Amino acid sequence: MLLTMLTLIPIWAMTGLVGDVGWSYYTKGAAQAAAQAAAIAAVRSAMDYVAAGANYDCSSTSVVCQAAANCPSIIPSPPTNNIQNGCAYASYNGFTSAGASGSQTVTLEANNTNHAPTAPGIKVSYWVTVRISKVNPLFFLSVLGFNSATVTARSTAAVVYKTPPACVVSLDPSAPSAFVVGGTANVTLSNCAAQVNSTASNALNMNGGGCLTATPINVVGQASTDACTSSANTGANAISDPFAALPAPSSATQPCDYTNTHVNGSGTTALSPGVYCGGLSVGSAVTLSPGTYILKGGGLSCNSSCAISGAGVTIYNTCNSGFCNGGSTGYQSITINGSGSVNLSAPTSGSLNGILFFQDRTVNNPHTDSILGGSSTTLEGTLYFPNSTLKYAGNFAGADASTILIADQVNFIGNSNLQVSPTGTSPTWAPTASLIE
Repeated sequence: MLLTMLTLIPIWAMTGLVGDVGWSYYTKGAAQAAAQAAAIAAVRSAMDYVAAGANYDCSSTSVVCQAAANCPSIIPSPPTNNIQNGCAYASYNGFTSAGASGSQTVTLEANNTNHAPTAPGIKVSYWVTVRISKVNPLFFLSVLGFNSATVTARSTAAVVYKTPPACVVSLDPSAPSAFVVGGTANVTLSNCAAQVNSTASNALNMNGGGCLTATPINVVGQASTDACTSSANTGANAISDPFAALPAPSSATQPCDYTNTHVNGSGTTALSPGVYCGGLSVGSAVTLSPGTYILKGGGLSCNSSCAISGAGVTIYNTCNSGFCNGGSTGYQSITINGSGSVNLSAPTSGSLNGILFFQDRTVNNPHTDSILGGSSTTLEGTLYFPNSTLKYAGNFAGADASTILIADQVNFIGNSNLQVSPTGTSPTWAPTASLIE
């Protein structure tokens, strides 16, 4: 009998090892899944709050920045900020903070630094790191003196802006001549592609000696090219509107800060961000302070005598009664004419990172936005006109600039000389919530 019992001890120990280790692996997997779900939920919740008017600058009560801290023992329902939402998802998956003496802890850390400490190689706008710890009791191995084992998991999610594969995009799915390079226009896109979504037989139309160089040129339909144009890849796949999910600045309920603003005369006028009802007309020198300029009706007019400069600027063009609601009441185009000097760059952080011009998506009547500048004009950032034809002409000094053009249709005319070489701070696609660890 004694011999039999001695023989069973190793078997019992091995069975205990397999059982307890297996349980720890199971708990580890469950904790990792819960950490990932909580991190993504916290970041997506932050993006929802930003879409509703908050921001990532750590001053908001709904988008929280904090050092690692335990989830509250009681989570409000519904949650009142993004961190509480992350804690709720961890709880849904079976993990909560049970206090200092408890067997589980769930901590969330969040900030808006460009890089999360757990993933320093990825540039982000906002990140959340979730850590879960659980003390597992050991059943079989306790007879050998091993009473517990601690299982941990960690995951980081972030608001990530992805660099686009194309820097000039025509979104219209069927228009003839949706992408035109005419006259003596010379368009050179270095290290980025041109995309034409139209299925028309002349979706890409080269005429009058215009030249287009890009790597590659993707055309869903057919292309009419010339000798100085790069070969086009016809029959390519269409791409979706890359900014379809980007929250527009909230303008429907905002009162007017300025009305029917006309700037003329000598000297330089400094303008501040705000809501410009009736638009903005510039006939002299203007400096735009960093921020968002909401044009509610009237658009932007810059004549041959104007000079506009500004860094960290977004210009949102909408209607005079808030969102356009599918119409164009009060909507006027962006018109930059003649030899005026325009030097503008987009923000490099925040929810409108990389966005220079932003057209209200609900405008559905045909419009043409015109940027007809001279050799002293530079525009750095994304020009987003999803429901307009964007007409470019002039000798733009865009070399070494980071510029993206996205419009319903794109038309380069006259003596355009657009050179885009995205080597600086890259304009970006719409933000997405991504697991980065």
